[in-house]
Amino acid sequence: MTIRTLSGKIQGGTPVEVTDRALTFYVRTTGNDTNNGLTVGNALLTVQAAIDLVPKYINHDVLVDIGVGTFGAFVMAGNTLETGGTYVVQGTMKTSDDLATGTATGTSDGGTTEYLDDSGQAWTVDDLKGRFLTVNGAPALIASNTATRIYVVARQGIDFNAKAYTIEDCATTINQTAEWGTAIRIREISGLGSGYYGPEIRRLKAHSTSAYGVNASYCEHIKLEILQVIDALYTAVSVSNCPNLHLFNVYAKDSTAGGFNIMYVKRITAMSALSTGDGSGFWFAHFFFSNCVNIDAGRLIAEDNGDGNGFDFVNCTWVTPERLTATGNNGHGLWLAKGTKMDKGGYADSNSLRGTGNGGFGVWVEVKSSAVFDGATTTMTGASGDATIDGSTVLDWTDDFGTDEDISTNLTYGTHIERRDVQP
Repeated sequence: MTIRTLSGKIQGGTPVEVTDRALTFYVRTTGNDTNNGLTVGNALLTVQAAIDLVPKYINHDVLVDIGVGTFGAFVMAGNTLETGGTYVVQGTMKTSDDLATGTATGTSDGGTTEYLDDSGQAWTVDDLKGRFLTVNGAPALIASNTATRIYVVARQGIDFNAKAYTIEDCATTINQTAEWGTAIRIREISGLGSGYYGPEIRRLKAHSTSAYGVNASYCEHIKLEILQVIDALYTAVSVSNCPNLHLFNVYAKDSTAGGFNIMYVKRITAMSALSTGDGSGFWFAHFFFSNCVNIDAGRLIAEDNGDGNGFDFVNCTWVTPERLTATGNNGHGLWLAKGTKMDKGGYADSNSLRGTGNGGFGVWVEVKSSAVFDGATTTMTGASGDATIDGSTVLDWTDDFGTDEDISTNLTYGTHIERRDVQP
């Protein structure tokens, strides 16, 4: 093998800066950073030690495999992904062992692509929220549960009826902080590898008492999936100046300055995420998007923001959500500002705006912004009214938008809200 390393722990041949084969580096709580990390028996102790062994130029599959336990923070930086390369940092899942009531395994006796029923269970209401429902090896983020039913955040490609299932958590915790007070920091990784992806982070629980759970910037493409980010002092997940972002099955809880802060991203795809907790938001939104283009928002849920909004979109274009749900936020459910344009998505029921108990308006559209919603499924409301296009005019989903293509417009502010049940 001929690869260059930062510490010289892998030897053989003339050192170069490019992979010559697929590599897996193992990290375990029983490891030692004097090992080469190439087998479980020779595992490393820290994630950073494994990352420091990754060549600068990646033209093969590179995996950092982290076992069960708690590990220190890490920084991924300075790599280039070539056409055939992938770069994945992956933790380990475990069957949930701390359920208040009920069991973590079973076989369903009912369900659809959006929920699973097991009449023999007796789960505590919402005790499963933020965990993962795994069927056929594919984890789906749990949005809520009753005693016998589990709802997932995103519509799945399979029917949950008559399926063996497991309720899981991330068993790998990244605790402490590194650069910028961040548990997981990714920056300045260029190129698009195999599948047109950049670095991938998955199956980890992140915790930072200093600043961010996950902070990514200046990467060609960043992929975050199957993550639980808890108690970040600032924002749970912050992504900026990355042309492409894939965000799927990510849970943020009790982050003081909001769950997700996403700025200057040109393409956001395959989104399913949940941000909740009384500590979340402060005066920020659970989901804050600024100066982003082409947002395929998927299904996002924002709950119980102590002072802020559920969703903020500022100076964003081509926003096409499938379903946004804002419930129990002290501010508005959805706030569109500075020229944000929310367009009709590709599904028949796209642009479904849902949720109740928000302290302000359900939807507030500010200067030069516009929103399109699905009339059959939209129920997002607030104490100040269903919607407004100027901050004072109160609009009602039923009275003001009774039929398809009804529009309310404020010419002075250049704002409008339109009901559109099907694509034009």
